[in-house]
Formats: sequence, C-alpha cells, structure tokens
Amino acid sequence: MARSLRAVSVLLVIALAIAFATTDVGPSSADSACLVDHFSGPGLGPEWTWVDPLGGSLYSLSANPGYLRIQALTGNCDLATFNTNAPRLLRSLTGDFDIRTKLSIEPVHTYQSAGLVMWIDGENFVWIGRSVGDVVGTNYVRNGSNSGLNPPGDPYSKTTVHLRMTRRGTRFATYYSESGTSWTMTGSNDYPLIGETVTAGVYLINNWQDNPIQADFDFFQINCTQHVVFVPIAGKPLRPAVMEKTVFTIAYVDSAPLYDIDAHQRELIAGLRAASTWHGYANPNGQPSLGYSTYGGSVIRLYEGPPHRSDTGEFDYAAVYARFGLCEKVQQGLVDEVWIWESGTGKAWEWVTNGPNWSWTWGSNVPNCGRTVTTMNLNYQREIDVAYESYSHRIEGAIMTHYPCDFYTDTWPWTGWPYRCSGLVSDRFGYVARPFAGNDFVAVCGDAHCPPNITHERPYVYDDHTYVQSICKDWQWDGTGQVSTFNCTEWGCTHRGYHIWWMQNLPGHGNNNRDRNGSLMPNWWEALFR
Repeated sequence: MARSLRAVSVLLVIALAIAFATTDVGPSSADSACLVDHFSGPGLGPEWTWVDPLGGSLYSLSANPGYLRIQALTGNCDLATFNTNAPRLLRSLTGDFDIRTKLSIEPVHTYQSAGLVMWIDGENFVWIGRSVGDVVGTNYVRNGSNSGLNPPGDPYSKTTVHLRMTRRGTRFATYYSESGTSWTMTGSNDYPLIGETVTAGVYLINNWQDNPIQADFDFFQINCTQHVVFVPIAGKPLRPAVMEKTVFTIAYVDSAPLYDIDAHQRELIAGLRAASTWHGYANPNGQPSLGYSTYGGSVIRLYEGPPHRSDTGEFDYAAVYARFGLCEKVQQGLVDEVWIWESGTGKAWEWVTNGPNWSWTWGSNVPNCGRTVTTMNLNYQREIDVAYESYSHRIEGAIMTHYPCDFYTDTWPWTGWPYRCSGLVSDRFGYVARPFAGNDFVAVCGDAHCPPNITHERPYVYDDHTYVQSICKDWQWDGTGQVSTFNCTEWGCTHRGYHIWWMQNLPGHGNNNRDRNGSLMPNWWEALFR
C-alpha cells in the first residue's frame, strides 16, 4: 500500500505485509484486427456500400479533404420504424466489434442527426448520433418497434462529437464522448436472433422539413481498442446499487489543481459504480454492488494545507474528524466514508480503515467511530487513474482481511498469508495469481500493481500486449473455470481501464463464482463496510 506520492510497494508492505486498414496505412502492431478509414484517399474502398433509397443525397471525399461529407439535400430521410430513407455508408462486420467515428454537424431543424448505424434489416437496426435539440440521440429498433428500448437524449451542445458502438454476442451498446477517451454509455439492448454478420457505418437523417444538411466524418475505426471501460455519466439516472453509501469529501487546496477536483470526484463515483458491476464489461446493465453520493452534494473546499500531527508530522486524521464532527455523522448514519483530495502534501496513507470489527490504520490516529469507516487520501495533481489504483489497494486490504485464503497464493506472487490459511491457499486459484510454472502458466486476475499478463516482477505495466491464459473471467475455486486467452486489450491497455476491469471480476452481486466446495461466493464488495 503506497502513501500518497510515496512509492511504497504494496507487496513489500503487506508481506511484512490503430491497420489502419485504409489505402494508406498498414496493420497496427497493437491489434492486427484494428482497421481505420481516414477518408483521405481519392475514393472509397470496395468494402463500402452507399445506400441512398431516395437518390437525392450525396457523399464526397473532396468537399472537405480528409473527411467524408454526406449531404441530404431534401427531407423525408429518416431511420425510424416508419421511414428508413436516410442516406448511409455501410460495410460488413462479422462477430464482435467496437466501431467509432468523429463527426461534425450543426443540426438545427427537426429532425436532423448524423452518426453511427448498425443495420440488420428495415425492422432491426441501431443508431447513435448528434441530433437536433443539442442532444446525442439513440434509436434501438427491434422487430419493427422501438417501444421501451430507447433512453432519452443526452444533453450535448458541441457540434463535434466522438461516437462508439460495440457488439458483444447479441448485445449492442452505444456511447459518446467529447474527447474520444472517456465514454458515456447511452444504452444497450439484445438482438437475440441476430446472425454473425451485420452491416454498420455512418448515416445522415433529415426529416419533417426540406432544409439541406451536411455532416463531416473524420474517420471510421474498427476494433482499435477493445473492451475499453466506459464511465456512466454522473447525474444520469442509473440503476440503484445494492449498497448506496454517502462519502464526506474535503479538498485541501494549497496549490493550483492540475485536474478539476469536482470532475475527479464525479468520475470516480461513476467509475466505481461501473467497477462494482460484476462482469460489467460483458453486462453493463447489471446491478452495481456499490454506489456513492457526495455528502451535501459537493466537495468541501478548504484553501489551506492539510493538517499534520505535531508528534510525527504525519496527516492528522483525528483533527479532521473532530473539525467536521465525522464520528457523530457516522453514528447518525449520515456518512459512510471519507475522501480527502489534496496536492500530495498530506503525508497520508492512500487509505486507512478503522472500526469495531477490523482495522488497518498503519499507525495513524484515525478515530474508531463505532462503525467500519475508510478514509482515502486522493491526489488532485494526478490523473484519475491513480485514484482507481488507490481504491484497488483499499479493496486488497479488505479482502486480505475477510477472504485471505481465497485471495493469496501459496508460493508466488503473494505470500505472507495468515496462519489459518495454511493448506488452503493456492498458486492455481488464488485471486491474485499470475502465470508461472507453479500453476502451469494459467493466471487468475493479478493484483493492483500487476495485471494477470505480467509474468515477472514488473509493476505498473498496464499496456503489455503479451497474451496469457487465465481463468479470471470464469474464476471457480472448485476447478470448473474455463480458461481464456487475452492480453491488455481486454481492459483497453490503460491504467484506469485495468483497475475497473480487475474490480469487475471480483465476486459481486449476481456472481456465479464457486468456492472450493462448489457453493456460490458471497458479494466481496460488502467486506468494505463490514
């Protein structure tokens, strides 16, 4: 467990404790299935099919060089249950996919929209697009109806947007992003009768009036980053979590923040909701185990440095708890957890837990409030990825306390298990197991510092493309788990993506993980507050 801005290895402490399949670029080394069309050639490749049912629309690669421009010169062009006349450019896709585009459009009349489309037939299709009314709209049509399938439009006023659509088996999901890196999911639905091959591409809608409209598409990308973790938008209606908790949050602003504190707070809360959804990468609509809300609705900003103990110079948890009456709030059921954002000057641990049933305080002076409460110190001068790593360490501590015999390994990489686990820990089935000769090179899920495809002591490498075998996605202590082969593309090869993926594989609400006796495992997330 590392302190904020202190590189203390978790293992040491605890053991003592895009190929571009265009005409212009070759295959990407990261993923040979990665294809992208930059629309930079003199014409479209033969894989594309132009569909224009009314014959009155145009496309061009020269009107705005480097972009595909689609123009609808008249109306009556829609993609709806009653009208599928919208012009569109489609190509065949087989199996699972992850497609993306970046486009610019200024829709001002009802109804105008442009974006990504997946097409099976006139009664089964999906689109997501930047639409009139300053929204990102989504339309799921299945068996000729969209009744009950579609979410409301997401507010979005900018004229340029990144859009994304994924297929996993029979389920399709749609997303949008301003930056192309952090994605907001708009919806997902199953198409049970779908075949292996569909067509997908880009579209332009112009209906209910005859004003011309155009859209410029920067690129069309296929499978260039697989299994990228999405972050649901904060404030958007979400499925209630099994445990809804209130976090009291303070920010000690003693230097100009490199990152927006409120944005970090919102993203972490939203991301943890996704992370606590068991196998959320495959079932994003599953029920999360954990949801947070911020006490009072906002982060409390203090324009001063963090408090330090006079005797050790370490962070003074007792002073913070006393100043804000936190034990009283905890005992009244108003607060369940404490987060402290600071610049790295706090000299604090990433997390401390204290309570009547278990504690891990690292010698700090954090009070025992009569309930299990964790205090986390997070750094607003670091990218949000680091906050997710801190949370993963906090989970490690709780699971090591409550389920150590299932978590540790026998000989490598995690030893130092408690005596009661003698004869019970396993190099083959321990959650943190990584591939080595002792488990026939079949990993489980790895730990906060080392993903399951890291085969030696090389922490903090989240973008290694080495393929390994693992039972992480079907972790069964009774030996019935199915082995799968993957590399870092499973979590998007990012720091944050890995931690969310790692958490989504923990036994959560609705899991089918079996213990060594063949019984279903409990929800491990509940151990954080036990």
